[in-house]
Amino acid sequence: MSKTFLQKDWGTVKGISMANAGCGPTAIADIVYNVDKDITPAKVASWMASNKFFIQGGSTRIGISRTLTKYGFQYLYFTPEHTGNEEWKFAFDFIKNSREHECWAILLTVGMKNGGKDNKWTYSGHFIAVTDYDPETGKLYVRDPAGKNTGYHDPNTLKYDTNALWVICKQY
Repeated sequence: MSKTFLQKDWGTVKGISMANAGCGPTAIADIVYNVDKDITPAKVASWMASNKFFIQGGSTRIGISRTLTKYGFQYLYFTPEHTGNEEWKFAFDFIKNSREHECWAILLTVGMKNGGKDNKWTYSGHFIAVTDYDPETGKLYVRDPAGKNTGYHDPNTLKYDTNALWVICKQY
């Protein structure tokens, strides 16, 4: 079972404020917790910072990918770029089948400051974890490292807020 960690609860890691920049390591910890109950966002952030994947401005995309590999996950990487295009639809099919295949997702939402549109998650950039799909409502369960928007959300709004996403599986 996934866990919702809050980035603000983890202080500073290697000189980087988790409250300001820690959504990437926190979203990864939300996923890794499914297989390692000893994981914390600070542990993830420390490894990422040591490898230059977690810096003052946040996490790099390659850092998310490499960190998922470090923890033994396979993933597919998609860049729907706020369009809800075929890439989003393909990724969403994986997410909908998450209960059968032990799959989750990390979404990068990007706001107007970084070329996206203003959205409920961020004005700049923010990583969130998706850990469940409810077939009755058709909604995705989002674990928001900032804590403001944790809960079930309509994928039709998420698809236009999403710039990039990783569908993560223990195995395909």
